[in-house]
Amino acid sequence: MVRGVGLTPEFDVAISTQRQTLYCEQKGLPLFAPSRGVCWRCGKNIYTAGGYNIDRAGETHITYCPFCNGSFTD
Repeated sequence: MVRGVGLTPEFDVAISTQRQTLYCEQKGLPLFAPSRGVCWRCGKNIYTAGGYNIDRAGETHITYCPFCNGSFTD
């Protein structure tokens, strides 16, 4: 699938992790998202289907789990 084409957003843990790290560095924000994307509370990876896709990881400050709503800032 060509990036940006199709109906399904792309999910990739490694790329999403890098994009979130870069976003936080560029904006001067603390990195709250788990380093491997695994939520400490529910054990799901936040960068898989139903969570933060590649684009969203690079354009928003991630502070909570999209599955259990557990905060990463506490």
